[in-house]
Amino acid sequence: MKTPGGDVYWMNKRKEPRVTLKLPLRLKGKDSSGAEFEESVVTENVSKSGAGLLIKQALRAGMSLTLCDSNRFTAHVRVTTVVRCEEDPRYFRVGVSFVDSEGVWVIK
Repeated sequence: MKTPGGDVYWMNKRKEPRVTLKLPLRLKGKDSSGAEFEESVVTENVSKSGAGLLIKQALRAGMSLTLCDSNRFTAHVRVTTVVRCEEDPRYFRVGVSFVDSEGVWVIK
């Protein structure tokens, strides 16, 4: 879904600044059809309370997901809520907001 103003529209609605950072993570949840999935993802940007992700699944705003460290040996787990999902030719850009977490996040 494209919106007027693209990323600028979403940047103006953010509560805090985001930092550009490519961070590999694992994403778990249910897609828009209700099927469970697990996917390796990369962040585009991060903040204290959320992240922008590039993913293969189409998601809807309000969906719950779990993000965890890609190596699975550390307790960096974030329960998130999807804030937005925009389709690009090769993937979806998804904005998530953290609901609950364990471990240390990359930004304090």
